[in-house]
Amino acid sequence: MAITQRGERARTAILETAMLRSTIDGLDGLSLGTLAAELKVSKAGLFAHFPNKEALQLAVIDYAAGHFRAEVVLPALAEESRLLRLWRAHERNLAWKGMNLPGGCFFTNAQVEFDARPGRVRDSLVTSLADWMEFLVRLATSARGHGDLLPDTDPERLAFELHAFAAATAYQSRMLPDRCGIDRARAAGLGRLRAVATDPSRLPAEA
Repeated sequence: MAITQRGERARTAILETAMLRSTIDGLDGLSLGTLAAELKVSKAGLFAHFPNKEALQLAVIDYAAGHFRAEVVLPALAEESRLLRLWRAHERNLAWKGMNLPGGCFFTNAQVEFDARPGRVRDSLVTSLADWMEFLVRLATSARGHGDLLPDTDPERLAFELHAFAAATAYQSRMLPDRCGIDRARAAGLGRLRAVATDPSRLPAEA
C-alpha cells in the first residue's frame, strides 16, 4: 500500500508540473527529460508512469479536467437556485481562467494549440470542451424549465455567450492586458444573465 501511495504521489507531482509547464511550452513542448530534471528524478522513473509523450499529454488533460470539475462544476451545482448555478458556473470559470498558471488558462492554450491537429490529444480536448458547453446548456435548460429564465431564452446561445466572454478574457488578457480583464467578463456575463432572468433581483446587482 505504501508503495502504491508513493507512486500515486509521484504521478500527481509529475502531472502538476507538466500542467504548469504546458501553459508556457505547450502540450507538444512537454519533454520527459525536462520534467525529470525539474522534478529531480530519473527519466526512467517518468517512463514508468508514462510510456511516451502522448500518454503524458492525455494524462495531463485528464488531470486538468479533474481540477476544473472540482473548482468550477461542483461549486456551481452546489447552488440551490438554477439561476445562481449559471452565474456561479460563469464566475468560477473566470476564476479558473485567472488562476496563477504561469502561461494562462490550460484549456484555452491547449485548444488553440491542437485545434487543427487531428489525433487523440485533440479528441480529448474536444471532449473536455464539449462537456463544458453541454454542462452550460443543461444549466440554462433547467433554469428555463423552472421559470428562472424567460421562456424564449435559447440555452445553446446563452452557453455560447458565457463561454465566449471567458475565452476572450483568457486569450486577450495575455495579448492586451489593459483592454481585457476578468472584471469586464464578469460584468458582461452578469448583464447577459440579468437580461434573460425572470427575476433579475435574484442575481448580484453588479459584478
